[in-house]
Amino acid sequence: MDSKFGLKNSSETTSLECNEILSLDNSIRFVAMCSKEGKMLNVKYREDITPLLNEKELLYSIIKSVERINVRKESEEKLGPTIYSVTAYANVKRVTIPVNGGGIFFVSFEGNGNEFTILKKILGQINPPKSNQIYS
Repeated sequence: MDSKFGLKNSSETTSLECNEILSLDNSIRFVAMCSKEGKMLNVKYREDITPLLNEKELLYSIIKSVERINVRKESEEKLGPTIYSVTAYANVKRVTIPVNGGGIFFVSFEGNGNEFTILKKILGQINPPKSNQIYS
């Protein structure tokens, strides 16, 4: 059975999933889903924002994030599967979440957003490996 937020979903389903995550918190600016190879499957922006990165910069940033996720896999045998990664910039915070089925979510939110509150909401919607251990 495919994960609700897994890679094998249609582009229409992926769009609905991105919208679902985007609606979880008012500070979420952007949601994207890509394959584990870095192929962009869907991108959604909050209606009232101007993207900080142009399309080329966004794709480059996501490809670099996918590379970092793949590097982390080298340690997963000993450390366990990656659940998420948070990067805090001066203007925004970004969470990278690998999901069952091979997809990867990228969620960007306002710099003053509480990453742990937002993560709890996001992880309640998707199915990363052993995510319920974080907030039990």
